[in-house]
Amino acid sequence: MSRRLTQYRGGGYDGCHWEWNFFMEIDGEHHDISGSYYYTVFHDIFSSGSYGISKASDKDKLNGRQYVYDLDNPDEVKDFVTESQPQLVLGVAKYIEENTDVDMKLTCPICEQEWCADEIMLHPHDYKGYGGTAIAHESYLCNECHGINSCAYCCEFYDPEYQESEAKYHEVDSIIDENGYCMNCWDHSPPVPIVPDPRQLALNLS
Repeated sequence: MSRRLTQYRGGGYDGCHWEWNFFMEIDGEHHDISGSYYYTVFHDIFSSGSYGISKASDKDKLNGRQYVYDLDNPDEVKDFVTESQPQLVLGVAKYIEENTDVDMKLTCPICEQEWCADEIMLHPHDYKGYGGTAIAHESYLCNECHGINSCAYCCEFYDPEYQESEAKYHEVDSIIDENGYCMNCWDHSPPVPIVPDPRQLALNLS
């Protein structure tokens, strides 16, 4: 069995000259009483506009400006993950994860650990506009790091580098307190219970 991911120039609609589209092909071999034969299963991961390829018979639309990745080659999978736009990578990785057994782990830039696509989300603050018609996220992070670095009260996410600079500016140890509340929500943060020193308790009882 072989599996290929094709990244090509699709799009071609009002407001979009072209945009990246994707399809996947899985080659297999079937054996039965009548013999053996080869087959290819076509997966339309994302297609758009007049240049989109939604079925195998539309592949004649390919214009030579495409990238083909061997999903059974870890180096080529890594090339796709590291060289392509993060928002696209996450969408494709989730589809492949749900439809194949290909290991397409994504690395969180905060904890630097590898995660399955279902455990990754787009970075809420790292995005930019494209031509006034679209917004694209430039990075992603794992759900765990998002939770750790978000306020438990208002749910606002604070990038670790921003937390460090703000703590230094305000001359505090951290802008997120022991309860997980950010500086803006400290008025709502419940008091941290004081745990008595067991040695002092022993002295009081003696």
